[in-house]
Amino acid sequence: MGNNVVEFVQALGKAGVAARADLKSFMRADEIMDSDLTALVNTGDTFTAQVVGTDVWVVRFELVLDDGAREADRLNVYCTCPVPEAWCKHAVAVARRMMKDPEWALSAPTGDVVVDDVDPVRRYGDIEVSTKDVVTSTLGIMNKQDLVRVVNELREKQPLIEPQVSKLVLPFSSQPFPGLEQVQYEIENTRIMFEIAHTDSLVEDAAEQLLYTGNLIRSNAGGQFNMQLLVALEKLMFDACRWAQAIALPVGPIVHALEQLHQHHVVMAHWEQPSALHTIDWLLDTYFAPGGYLPVRIKEYADLLDDDALELLIKRAHERRPLHPEVVLPLEIDVALIRNDMHELERLCDARGLHDGLLMFYVHNGMDLGAEKLVTAALDANDPVTVSSEMLYLAANQYFGDDGPRMYHRYWFQKDPSLANYLDFIRVPAVDFAEAVFVLQSVESVASDPDYMLLAAKEFERFDIGFDVINTGSPSARMAADFASSVGMAYDPVWAMGVVFVRIRKQLSQTVTIQSAAARKAELARVMEEIVVLRKEAEEAAGSTSIRTDWKTEVSALKQEFAGHPAVKEAFTDWEL
Repeated sequence: MGNNVVEFVQALGKAGVAARADLKSFMRADEIMDSDLTALVNTGDTFTAQVVGTDVWVVRFELVLDDGAREADRLNVYCTCPVPEAWCKHAVAVARRMMKDPEWALSAPTGDVVVDDVDPVRRYGDIEVSTKDVVTSTLGIMNKQDLVRVVNELREKQPLIEPQVSKLVLPFSSQPFPGLEQVQYEIENTRIMFEIAHTDSLVEDAAEQLLYTGNLIRSNAGGQFNMQLLVALEKLMFDACRWAQAIALPVGPIVHALEQLHQHHVVMAHWEQPSALHTIDWLLDTYFAPGGYLPVRIKEYADLLDDDALELLIKRAHERRPLHPEVVLPLEIDVALIRNDMHELERLCDARGLHDGLLMFYVHNGMDLGAEKLVTAALDANDPVTVSSEMLYLAANQYFGDDGPRMYHRYWFQKDPSLANYLDFIRVPAVDFAEAVFVLQSVESVASDPDYMLLAAKEFERFDIGFDVINTGSPSARMAADFASSVGMAYDPVWAMGVVFVRIRKQLSQTVTIQSAAARKAELARVMEEIVVLRKEAEEAAGSTSIRTDWKTEVSALKQEFAGHPAVKEAFTDWEL
């Protein structure tokens, strides 16, 4: 493709760079495209640039000419940042700047370093000593901090020496961290295990490996490589989110492991105290991470961000809004909570239609009156104020004591009048039958549904009510049979048995339509067993075997009705009915 880096990168194009970088690095490069990018050196087959971001990073492109080849067809990419991928966001940004403005790269110096003349000899009294010898011996006894300071001062005073320093440093940064080879091995092992996770068991194994790797990173933290380990942990967590999205299986074990890894990240971040920009990037990535697998608790990083950083966090969130507009408002609410800004919380919660943040503010500041008023409004199905289910249940218990559960379940039944929600309400200890009926009649859409009244009659063992509903109304066969078995059998076994047989007749009618012979046979066996068990229950309830006559009459009627179905006939024979 040529022996000129600028031409090579231009030939790659935006699509070529996108194919070599991961999506996150490619997208985030836009954020630093207009940052301080300085072309340091261009020798034709190499190009070096400086990127000022959270720190000063150096990116180097180097064409590779294979033995016997006339033109280079490969490009080595290096960056001094801690991200393990070669094509990090800094490298992508430099490449795209090179494509957009080739003159910017071509006008860079050629790399010849000009240094002032240095006196080669230094006198110590009557003794002359070579300056090179003095420097060499001094470097040997200097500590790490002093060495770094000297090198950084040299880089500042002689900018053109930056590429040479980078060239000498890069081999160390690209090699495995001393003593951390196991960390890198386990990260790769985790990736492999997720790639083969195609069963529930293998997903659990991959989640265990993910947790093990995260624990290993955490156990190695606290030393000189803490920032690199923090970045490695972040990449591991985001990769786990991507893997979880690709797995068509339950990912509960992965989510559990990510929760633990998140706690590791909080601890390591407070040890390292990364720059505000790094923390902002991390928080934005967690808020916008696909799948909702990562915890998003900004308050755990609040002491790492001052007010200006919080403003920048919101600004950058709005820049990403077109991709995931639903994320921005919850983030703004979390920021308002950190700032303890009640008026902003009220505005944001009203806009979202969910008032969890405002309730948290009231509770945190001991504003019980405001909290109780808010919870009262949230427990009114006709009021627009809403609080999430879990928070509402806890708050109802906290502010209304024993009445809390009753108010909470009545609210949910009125909001969503399903049989399940009605059952939750009438099972609250403080609710009696009269209140159960009153609340049922207050919900117009289900007030006349016999199944709801039958459910209440069953729960409060009101045989008289259930008997009337079944005989004069038209409840579902299932609900009628449930009432007859649990309540009616103790009052009128013959009547109850007849009600249950109505449901059994419906079950047989549905069973004969099953296409699969094996499934039909299994379902018939279940129905036959229910018929046998019904006889025993009726005899126990009546305290006599005389009821067996009524049972036999019902069975005979069934056999006659389904005599034209060989499978049903065979089932009756197999069960000796």
